[in-house]
Amino acid sequence: MLLHAMYPRRLLAALLLALPVPALAQWTSGLHDTGVVRFEVFDNGKLGAFFDGDSSTIGEGFVFGGENGLFEGAFVVGLSSELVSGDFYDFPDVEWATVSPVSSVVPPDDFDEAYEAVYDDSAAPDPIGLRVTQTTYAGDGHPYVIADFTVENTSDYYLEGIYIGVVADWNVGNYEQNLWDFDDSTNLSYVWDVTGMNENYYGVASIRPYGDTFTISGVSPCAAPGDAALFEGLSGGLTYCNGVPGDVRAILGGGPFDLAPGASRRAVFAFVGGASEVEIIDNAKQAHEWFDCPGPCVANEPSAEDLGVALHVASPNPARDTTTLSFTLAHPQPVRLTILDALGREVVVLVDETRAAGDHRVRWNADDFPAGVYLARLAAGATAASRPITLLR
Repeated sequence: MLLHAMYPRRLLAALLLALPVPALAQWTSGLHDTGVVRFEVFDNGKLGAFFDGDSSTIGEGFVFGGENGLFEGAFVVGLSSELVSGDFYDFPDVEWATVSPVSSVVPPDDFDEAYEAVYDDSAAPDPIGLRVTQTTYAGDGHPYVIADFTVENTSDYYLEGIYIGVVADWNVGNYEQNLWDFDDSTNLSYVWDVTGMNENYYGVASIRPYGDTFTISGVSPCAAPGDAALFEGLSGGLTYCNGVPGDVRAILGGGPFDLAPGASRRAVFAFVGGASEVEIIDNAKQAHEWFDCPGPCVANEPSAEDLGVALHVASPNPARDTTTLSFTLAHPQPVRLTILDALGREVVVLVDETRAAGDHRVRWNADDFPAGVYLARLAAGATAASRPITLLR
């Protein structure tokens, strides 16, 4: 029976006002769907899904083969055993505070959808002073989703020994009978159900973009919440724990990195699925391949050296203030030598003119640039060559 048939209008209005009003969502999310995998991302550092603190999870998780394998995922950054921003099982007291909600952005080449969100650690009990730009992207038919993070030091302090990583509580089929392994050829942490209730494999790979120096520092299937346990997982090397089936909570971290005030560090991961152990490793290799050159790789095209253009390794590299770049031209032609930052933005133009055939040397004074990995790019005619440069402070 309709309410307005049961009560006079004024009484109905009073009843409606007295009804509890649903709380507005405290986060925004975006759902990637490649046709092969589905993966939900949030603006609070959660990845895939997260436990609501009561009896269920929020989010799709990471779905492969029509079955979800992820109970909760989270992005974490640690400075010490007492200072880690991000955690899991911490809802509603989530440590990452939204700065910019999830929004759709233009995806990179070869991808079809991308989302971006920005959050900081102002909600953590002891904030380090970090702001994170999270960009996730996926392509139709891909068996993986890329999670690309840029961590910026917004404090006034030099942060020495930062570790960056992701933690994933995997629930594959019978979650109490999950096994875990690590493939060092792809930096893939992966899990499967030994009972066969869910026959698929799920995992996270650390991706090293072209020219980057991201080094794995911690891999473990037995992560636990809390700063001390998370920092141990991020920095404690490769640990197999007891090696028997159980509830796998895997952590994958890299570092240590130093961040001056205003400096940033990029970390890239891929959430990957596969129908078998061989397939998930092959799929992780696919995720790596896109990052193996500066920009989309094109097969069977002549190299810069084949076309008479050679950009040599910078010296010194790593550098602290200045470094010298040298290049060789087989014939006179217009050249443009630039420096790109970790996000691919052009920050310096060193040469933009026609140069004669032969060897050339150019000095880059990098005093005003923060520590990090940069890319020297030489464009000459229809070809280009690139070399990574690491700045230390």
